[in-house]
Amino acid sequence: MNLIELITLLSIICAGYACGKFIGSHFGIIGWIVGVFIGALGAIAGWFALWKLGDIYEKWRPFRPICKKGKCSSDDYNLVQSLEDGAIFRCKCGTQYFRSGRRFLELLDNGETVAYMKRRGLFGRWEPDPDTQKRTNKQ
Repeated sequence: MNLIELITLLSIICAGYACGKFIGSHFGIIGWIVGVFIGALGAIAGWFALWKLGDIYEKWRPFRPICKKGKCSSDDYNLVQSLEDGAIFRCKCGTQYFRSGRRFLELLDNGETVAYMKRRGLFGRWEPDPDTQKRTNKQ
């Protein structure tokens, strides 16, 4: 059991106990039984809502941008190597990328990096890196 599962389980137990105690104080043992179920179901529904909100947030602001070929989404990347200053990912197309902070760089076969995408602001979406636009305008 990991930490998130432990916290989830404890919150369900605590919500069941608190709701059971509250309703049980008014309706006796039947109130305890019904209250435990109501509290536990309420906690489960709350965790489910948080989980779904996390999915919606990840779709609105994906962790990784769409690949250069436009075929791979955020979920289609595999972690190749984790480094001190970032991580190297490979999309299903085979292209490797280096993510460091808010920048997502294409990693060439010779080890050089080319600017690809940059996250706008702390909670912003991915947009083309200004360095990429400067290089394509010069060509």
